[in-house]
Amino acid sequence: MVKVAAMQAAAPRAERRLTMTGLYDDQGVLRCSGRDSADCLAYAELFGLTADRYSLAALEAPRPRLSTRQSHGARTAGLASS
Repeated sequence: MVKVAAMQAAAPRAERRLTMTGLYDDQGVLRCSGRDSADCLAYAELFGLTADRYSLAALEAPRPRLSTRQSHGARTAGLASS
């Protein structure tokens, strides 16, 4: 386990994924997202949701991407400094 944590810490930042937990109600609507299931269970308790009225699912945050405008600006900025 320690070896895996060390490998993750050494991985470049762009390769890391942020995982969170989501709480969906019985109609499929995402009601809460948190760092872990404890956050979502606290939400369920706060709003009086019983276990048959929600489900928990792992969520993965997408990697940030540059917009076309940003990537074009980065390319032209490189040309301007040459």
